[in-house]
Amino acid sequence: MRARIAQAPNNWVLVRKTATGFAASVGRETFGVTLNVDTSDGRILSAKMENPVTKVTRDCSDAALTQCGEAQATPTLRRIELSLLRE
Repeated sequence: MRARIAQAPNNWVLVRKTATGFAASVGRETFGVTLNVDTSDGRILSAKMENPVTKVTRDCSDAALTQCGEAQATPTLRRIELSLLRE
């Protein structure tokens, strides 16, 4: 799980306990944010965030993560948009 998952180096690792052992994930996460701000008073008029996560996960039966199954790609894409409501 040391190999690059995306075109850039991996930037996070997560290990969590599961009902049957552990799940170990590694990958690359980035954030792209666009803000539209009113320069007269600093109010945020709108905001957009795109957060792609490229990762692989392996299910492991031991805490040392030495007895693991095949890596499964589990990509995630989060998109959030906000806008100011005016009365």
